[in-house]
Amino acid sequence: MHCAPHSHQRTTDCFSVVCSSGEVCLFSGGDLIAHFWAWNDLSSYLLALGTFTFVCSLITALFIQTIRHMSVYNFSGINLSMKCYILITSEPLKGSLFQWTVYIESLGMVSLLVEASLGMPQLIRNYKRRSTTGMSVRMVFLWLLGDCAKTVYFVARSSPAQFWICAILQITIDILILLQVHFYGKGPPIPYAAPQTVQ
Repeated sequence: MHCAPHSHQRTTDCFSVVCSSGEVCLFSGGDLIAHFWAWNDLSSYLLALGTFTFVCSLITALFIQTIRHMSVYNFSGINLSMKCYILITSEPLKGSLFQWTVYIESLGMVSLLVEASLGMPQLIRNYKRRSTTGMSVRMVFLWLLGDCAKTVYFVARSSPAQFWICAILQITIDILILLQVHFYGKGPPIPYAAPQTVQ
C-alpha cells in the first residue's frame, strides 16, 4: 500500500504510518529480525537504513575521538613512519588501536559479505518456487564472469583473504543458481506463500 503519511505512531504492537487510506504497519510486534528484508514499503527500508547508518557513524566517530584524545605525543617534526611506530607501541593506545582495528575489519567484512550475498534472494526465491521463470540466465552468466574476474584479480594482487573468500562465495551462489536453471528449468512455478503485509 502506498500513501503519503500524515503522522507516525508507536502503539504497543506496531510502529505505523497513518495515512488517509488507513494504517500501514511497518514493524509489527517488535519482530524486526524475522521480517528484516520483508518490509512493507519504502519508508520501512529507509528507517532501517537510516538507523544502521546513524549507529555505524556514531561508533566510528566515538573511536576517532578516543584515538585523538589518547594521543599525548607532540608529533611536530617527526616523520610519518615514526608517528605510526609511536602510536602502535604506546601502551595507553594499544587497547584503543586494537579495538579500532577490530571494528574496521569487522565493518569491512560485513560489507563484503553483504555484497557477496546479493544473489542469495534469487537463489532462495528459485528454490521456493522450484522454477527459474522470469530470471535472466544471461544475467547470471555475467555475474559469474564478473565474479571469476574479480577473484583472479584479488588472488593476483595478493589481496587479504576476506576479499577472495567472499568472491568465492559469490561464484558458489552463481553456480547454484545456474544449477537451479538446469534442474528446475523454465517450468511453471510452484505457488508459495509470499510475504504478507501486516494489517
